[in-house]
Amino acid sequence: MSPVFSKLWVKHSCYELGHTWTPYCSQAALDVGSIAFKQSLQIYLVFYTTSFILRGKWKKVLLTKSFYADLIRSSIFLSTNAFLFIFDVCFFRRVFGGYHYWFGMLTGIPACVIALMIERPNRRGLLALYTANIAAETFFNMLVSRGYARRIKYGEVLLFSLTSAMCMLLFKSKDLLSPDIDSMLKKFVGNEESGNAQKMNSSSTSKKSIELYFPKILQKCVKVIITKLKAEPTHKLCNHTSSCLYSCVASLCRQFGIGYLIQMVFNILKSMMRVNKIPSGLLHSLYHHDNFRLGIFLGLYTAIFKTLCCTFRWFRKTDHPIHGLIAGFAAGLSSVFYRSTTTTLYFLLKILQNVYENCVRDGYFPPIPYGNTILYALSTSLVLHASVLEPHHIRPSYWSFLLRLTGNKFRQMNRKLLDQMGTHASQLYPDDWPDYDLRFTSLQPQ
Repeated sequence: MSPVFSKLWVKHSCYELGHTWTPYCSQAALDVGSIAFKQSLQIYLVFYTTSFILRGKWKKVLLTKSFYADLIRSSIFLSTNAFLFIFDVCFFRRVFGGYHYWFGMLTGIPACVIALMIERPNRRGLLALYTANIAAETFFNMLVSRGYARRIKYGEVLLFSLTSAMCMLLFKSKDLLSPDIDSMLKKFVGNEESGNAQKMNSSSTSKKSIELYFPKILQKCVKVIITKLKAEPTHKLCNHTSSCLYSCVASLCRQFGIGYLIQMVFNILKSMMRVNKIPSGLLHSLYHHDNFRLGIFLGLYTAIFKTLCCTFRWFRKTDHPIHGLIAGFAAGLSSVFYRSTTTTLYFLLKILQNVYENCVRDGYFPPIPYGNTILYALSTSLVLHASVLEPHHIRPSYWSFLLRLTGNKFRQMNRKLLDQMGTHASQLYPDDWPDYDLRFTSLQPQ
């Protein structure tokens, strides 16, 4: 059924459609705002604590006022966004005399703009990029459901490869990537492949790694293999200190181990949250198949990229950014072992942002005033619109986040009535019907 775009349900109140837990609009907004503030404190406490620890600044968690100031400020931002969205829906309904199809979008924009002004300026770009990621996936799902687009098998792998090709072209060029992406890639594929690469200094890292990760009975055998790999030839244009073959094999092994450990720690943290229900989950997380998948993806990506770059230098006798384009596309195909729409979209948006900033810097495009605010407002409003009328198109993890943030209030909307819009709003909860106070409505369970 196609969506109904005309004005709807003048006869239905906010209580009957939206805040079904209370008949009072002001009380509904306060309820959501207070719950969102408590949940935001928990969410940002974990976020900021982890962030400080990963940056080696764990003492600042307890010893500086800025940590608590940032915690409170971010919590106020997120809870204000939730409060204003509920408030604006009721306000706009009174102004226009009824509900419209795009009410979620229209009411979300002012709520998002006002809320984002509370958050720290240096976080607004990150929030805009994150919500744009969610919105892009949600919008695509909406298009697919309406027949305007269709899914392509392994489409996320192809998109990741194309994005990787663009990224590595910039990486192999000089001063075209933003510092944060450039720094991350240098740690990932090695500084020697950067457009700003310099000859690396040798170190005893490999020796320490052997002694740390291999039992003594295998150390001698491993050292012999490494010695033979290092004895292989190195092209004069290559910036790695050891042979080309050793550099590629070492990157494969190192990134596999890093990927395995990252996914294992993530799975352990998830298992600890439900250890009471599934005690065996903690042990299973140590050898979960996702650990191997992420390890294989990261290991193959770096190995393929570095192998092709070295091969091009050997056969073409030159090092050129176009090598990064080809090698980046081929390496991106390794994402078939760890297919993630979330990662692909974030990677794509980050590179597009970098390209746009380069074009602004070179005078090809004008800068957009308040660009982060506009992007955040449009993206978040689209997601909020979908959360009302078609929550089944939102990424499940983000829908769970919205339910947690609002104390499950988002689920309590009467989506049986919203089904008249033609978006199958009650698809996730077909049997839900609010427990109305019959003093304020004559609606009966259907």
